[in-house]
Amino acid sequence: MRQKLGVILEDTHYHEETVLGDLLVCLLSQKQMLSISSDFEINQGFVLFEQMMRDDPKCHEGMFGLGRINYIQGRYEIAEKWLMKAYEVKRDFAYRVWLGFTQMQLYRVCTPENPKKLKFV
Repeated sequence: MRQKLGVILEDTHYHEETVLGDLLVCLLSQKQMLSISSDFEINQGFVLFEQMMRDDPKCHEGMFGLGRINYIQGRYEIAEKWLMKAYEVKRDFAYRVWLGFTQMQLYRVCTPENPKKLKFV
C-alpha cells in the first residue's frame, strides 16, 4: 500500500526504491516537496508516525517518517534530528541519503552570523 508521502508499510517495512525515488523527484524538479503533498496528507502522516513512536519508541520507520515530513515542511533541523535517530537505530541506506540531503539543506541556510553545527555520520 503506497501513501502519498511515499512511505510504504508492509509488515513495518518500506521500499527503498520508492523512498529514494520521491527524494530524487524533489531534487530534480527543484521544487519544495510541500507542493506535492496536501496539508491533509501531511497531518495524516504525523498522526501515523507519532502513533508508531508511541507504540514503539525505537521504531525507526516512525522516526524516518517524522524526519521526512519535517523535511517536506522545510523544518530541516527537526528533520535532521529524526533522521539521525532513525539512522542510529538502523544503518539503512535510504535513511543515510535523506539525512545527507537534509544536512545539505541546513548547510545552504548557514551564514557566518548563524552557523549550524552539523553532525555527520
